[in-house]
Amino acid sequence: EFGYAIAVDLVHLTANAAWVGGLLYIGVVLMPALSALAPRARARVLALGLPEFSALAIVCAVLLAATGSLNTTIHLTSIAQFVTTAYGRVLFIKIELFLLMVATSAYHAFWLRPRLARALAGETVVLESVVAPNQAASLAVVAASVGRTGTAAGEPATVRAEGAGGEDVGPRPLSGEAVALAQQLENWLRREALLGALVLACVALLAAFAGTLAAPAGAAAPTGA
Repeated sequence: EFGYAIAVDLVHLTANAAWVGGLLYIGVVLMPALSALAPRARARVLALGLPEFSALAIVCAVLLAATGSLNTTIHLTSIAQFVTTAYGRVLFIKIELFLLMVATSAYHAFWLRPRLARALAGETVVLESVVAPNQAASLAVVAASVGRTGTAAGEPATVRAEGAGGEDVGPRPLSGEAVALAQQLENWLRREALLGALVLACVALLAAFAGTLAAPAGAAAPTGA
């Protein structure tokens, strides 16, 4: 049974580290780095670069839910310990934070990010009002390429439009809808990272309060004597 408990704890802590560690990296390292990019490039990273982490997050969330339930049955002997022990109270808070993380992750992964991706895909690469008619076909090919990969022939994703005379009229600004969705996505990612940091704090407190699980039994003995 000791080996089983250690194995469950190991899987639980590994999944926790992978998910929360990834969130902290996104919130502390990636988000500040993205601020140096143009709005369109930043939005494309958020819309197209995060789904791979979302797949890892889903796997980790499932593992955490399964191993967390097993851990609860191993360490707690009654539901009352959620209220009567410091360990149980911290565990209850940790469970609530975990559920908030899952809800937050589901909201931005399945609602905000798909909307941002559709908003980016729905925008044309250049303003039609400044595109020469004889350039429309070639620009459509470039638009399709950029829409799929974010780059065309190795060039940056920021697209510049040319007028009928070939003059450069600058990069096309990101639409208001896409800007708002990108900002919302960044905000929710930061909130999820904060929740992850609070979960880690609860994990540390659980280790500190593990001894309180034996307190009720020890306190009951003298009164019954």
